[in-house]
Amino acid sequence: MRLTGIFLDFDGVISTNSVGLMHKWVYEYINKFTSGPIRERTIKEIAKLTTTFPPKAVLELVFQSFGIPIDVKQVQQLMHKEISDSVVIDPGFSRLLNFCYQNDIQVKIISQRSSTSGAFNQLDRVPGLDASMICSTQGMSKANPACYIEIGSNLQLDLEDWIIVDDSPYALRAAKIANLKTGLMVTPTFNIDDYLEYEDLIDLQISSLDNLIQIAKPKHLSSLHA
Repeated sequence: MRLTGIFLDFDGVISTNSVGLMHKWVYEYINKFTSGPIRERTIKEIAKLTTTFPPKAVLELVFQSFGIPIDVKQVQQLMHKEISDSVVIDPGFSRLLNFCYQNDIQVKIISQRSSTSGAFNQLDRVPGLDASMICSTQGMSKANPACYIEIGSNLQLDLEDWIIVDDSPYALRAAKIANLKTGLMVTPTFNIDDYLEYEDLIDLQISSLDNLIQIAKPKHLSSLHA
């Protein structure tokens, strides 16, 4: 195949630890407002099942379901501010950007964060990532194929020549329906059973961004099935 572009997820792909940081932060924050504890595993399971859904809607559902009134936008801003200094960026990200620049491959970050209003945007703090690379989902779920179709239409892209790398099989299912090639970033969040449920819709398994560089080299791309 001819590769003209790569879509990357941020949490779980560019950042190796941000998913865990957010789970822990929500767990600790929500328990400030409860008379009896909500267990950490409960938060992790909810987060796993809703990872591709609009974050604002998920937080509203979680807090309202437990009877805790909050200002969701304020909570999102507070969370990202407080975990930002602890977020780890895969060192392969800068190497991937250099590789793509040298090989005329575009890189875009599909972000649900960029549709969140507020002065603080954690993506602004990522070295090498500029605003022109960020594609907002505009509040749409990444589990919805229309999300990718709309992004492709807005940017006038031929999605057949693009690959998306995400750690969620649900996002990759939707992307495959939208005619993208799909790569699953292997992380602790999703296990082998989660992968096997959507195996027929996932073209590649990827262990790191350095691994993605090797896959993106022309001699390896021919192994991608349609």
